[in-house]
Amino acid sequence: MPPTVKAAMVYTVASFVTRGIHLITTPLFTRIMSVEQIGVVSNYSTWGSYFSTVVALGLTSGVINIALKDFKNDRIGYIKSSQSLATISAIAFGVVTALIYPFIEGFIGLPWYYMVLLFVTMLFGFSQSFWMSWQRYEYKYKAVGIVVISSSVLAAIGSLIAVIWAKRTGIEDLAFVRVFSSGLIALLFSVPIFIYFLTRKKPLFRKDYAIFSLQLGLPMVVHTFSKTVLSASDRVMINAMEGSTALGLYSVLYTVGSLSLIIWDSIDASYVPYMFEKLDKGDEHKKDVKKVSAILLFLFGIVSLLFSLFAPEMVWIIGGEQYMTAVYVAPPVAVGIFFIAMYNLYGDVLMYYKKTKYVMYCTLTAAVFNVVTNIIFIPKWGYIAAAYTTLASYALLAFIYYVVANKIAKEKIYNNGLFWAISLIVAIACLLCNLLYANTTIRYVVIAIMLVLAIVFHKRVIAIIKLIRNK
Repeated sequence: MPPTVKAAMVYTVASFVTRGIHLITTPLFTRIMSVEQIGVVSNYSTWGSYFSTVVALGLTSGVINIALKDFKNDRIGYIKSSQSLATISAIAFGVVTALIYPFIEGFIGLPWYYMVLLFVTMLFGFSQSFWMSWQRYEYKYKAVGIVVISSSVLAAIGSLIAVIWAKRTGIEDLAFVRVFSSGLIALLFSVPIFIYFLTRKKPLFRKDYAIFSLQLGLPMVVHTFSKTVLSASDRVMINAMEGSTALGLYSVLYTVGSLSLIIWDSIDASYVPYMFEKLDKGDEHKKDVKKVSAILLFLFGIVSLLFSLFAPEMVWIIGGEQYMTAVYVAPPVAVGIFFIAMYNLYGDVLMYYKKTKYVMYCTLTAAVFNVVTNIIFIPKWGYIAAAYTTLASYALLAFIYYVVANKIAKEKIYNNGLFWAISLIVAIACLLCNLLYANTTIRYVVIAIMLVLAIVFHKRVIAIIKLIRNK
């Protein structure tokens, strides 16, 4: 088996294990911690995403892969220099934050010691990102797999044990206990890697490497930050406007609604090489892309609908009775995830034509739209409004990608009319599930009908999956 295939398998397994651990432990944490404490943890994670995106200066994104190719004779030297640059950026962030935090603490919604923990884990975490990219580039997939899986498992188990112990001993801030214990375990992996690069016999800092990294990395900060804003601004604004309890409800329900994203990631990972190969072969094979992409989008629409129909059961399993009042968040979140799948399909076209700069403009536009609509609607209708503004933002992003992709390709790669017809049907069907939550019998009848249809057409589904896997 080629190293690339082995590496892809290991990374896929590691990703599923990481997400699986999160899904398994979430029901345990929601039954030990209060809704408000869950909201604090979600708020901490959200701000961590924001700050790390900016502080990283784009060094840990696609820049590292380009650099590992261009500087193949001095990869460790480049990483050591980049580590120094990231360290300078992190220290500058820490100093500035310490000076202004008394003025922004109310908006951030976290005590100062949370920010200290965030700073320390971020400072050393960049080194682990550099190391993982280096290992992946050289197909040393076993080491990466071991680190990813072991750190995820240990962090989950360690934080769970710590929270249980803290609750029994009467410690009130269980949220900090959870993030501190998981952060401490993360440092057990990242600090040795930081020291490893620091002690290599290479220059601590090289100006030419830094200029190279910043020229490529800073533009990526805009795209990555916009993407983070698009996926997380709702949490920040819910916490600021509605409080940690509302954020706790929303974050758990968002976890339920976004479960389908795990399925789509696997589908898209197999579809992309299939699409690239077909487009390379010429016009006679493009009809296959139209057909398969439409079927995949339709099937994922069914998945989104099933998640909406089963939302009450999944909410009860993951969150418990105290989260059931927020079950109406699940359908709009599921529809939003569906539009993520749709814009991914058009984004794959942009990647094929190597027009990645348009990705930044598209994401930035949708992010701004998301922030504005959150500011307008969350104060009026609370955290449920955030689910709908996020849905609208992803729908807008899908539309922008659709326009740009067709302009770049100068032809219709996909059956656009069918795509939008499917999206309209899926959106209406999923949102109508809100009306079924009050009547379990009718909801189960609808589920039974869908399962019968799935059985009837299962051979065609299997045939499509085999077609993609064999290409």
